[in-house]
Amino acid sequence: NKKNLSQQYNNNYTENNNNNINNDKKILKKRKRDNDDEAISSLEPDKKKFKSNKEKKELIIEENNVIFVNNLPKKFSKKSIENLFSKFGIITNIKHPQISHGKYQSFAFITFDTVDSAKQALSMDQLIVEESTISVTYAAKNTS
Repeated sequence: NKKNLSQQYNNNYTENNNNNINNDKKILKKRKRDNDDEAISSLEPDKKKFKSNKEKKELIIEENNVIFVNNLPKKFSKKSIENLFSKFGIITNIKHPQISHGKYQSFAFITFDTVDSAKQALSMDQLIVEESTISVTYAAKNTS
């Protein structure tokens, strides 16, 4: 009995919802025929609400003095990163978030004093470090 009532409610709800959608579509078609722009815009979904994250943020990757290193081993510390990348030039900053004591995120941002040093550090891309193949690219700059 309860199952039948629930199913009947769901069927009625779905039917009513479909009827409302169909009515809106009919009204929209009629208003489009009549060129009623103001009424049309009130029935059409607001396109601004449905922008994807890709449209919201445009990332530009170009030569700069900051590199992004991904897929680092979890136990790889700032000191380890410095030891690995300092041969390319002076490191002015390392952003490498720590998860817990002795464990770090698998990525880091490394800032060199020159663009040339960062460019040289790109040679470390696809290097195997403690069984992890790291990727090294220029850090992206957000335009928005």
